[in-house]
Amino acid sequence: TPPIGSWESWLRFNGAEVRGTVNVYGKPRIIRWGNPTIIIEDGVTFDSDPMHNDAGIIHPCTLSVTGNGRLYIGEGSGMSGVQICCTKSITIGKKVWVGVNVTIYDTDFHPIDPYERLISDSPAKSADVIIDDYAWIGANAMILKGVHIGRGSVIAAGSIVTKDVPEFTIFGGNPAKFIRKI
Repeated sequence: TPPIGSWESWLRFNGAEVRGTVNVYGKPRIIRWGNPTIIIEDGVTFDSDPMHNDAGIIHPCTLSVTGNGRLYIGEGSGMSGVQICCTKSITIGKKVWVGVNVTIYDTDFHPIDPYERLISDSPAKSADVIIDDYAWIGANAMILKGVHIGRGSVIAAGSIVTKDVPEFTIFGGNPAKFIRKI
């Protein structure tokens, strides 16, 4: 049961703009710092309940959006135990399936240079992430900053995606590479 009236009202209370109804199993987490934007379209599903999904959810769905970051989740998309960290922009299209324990990051979190890491206000690199409509991200995959995953593409379970994925293709591995066209 939702902590306040409905899941839509709970998400709104936590700073999300909800444009319809959402399906929630278990309690997702929302982390907001600064002035971020979170938009959730109609029919989105968040599954944080390990008893609801046999694939092995190990943590609740977490939407962490900071600074002036913008997170958009399109109509009918579903995710289980996803970890999203957004400092710039992450756009997830409509009817995107995100498997259990997937992580999506648009930032490096810290500078690569060890001397820059010692300076507390030294910025990390960030770049937009776009996942187009009808894509499917397999369990335990990691999507990193600056990646554009094309319409209808599939990312194999456990893959680490560091470069763009053309539409209607299957990519897999570490780093993810082309496997075949769909």
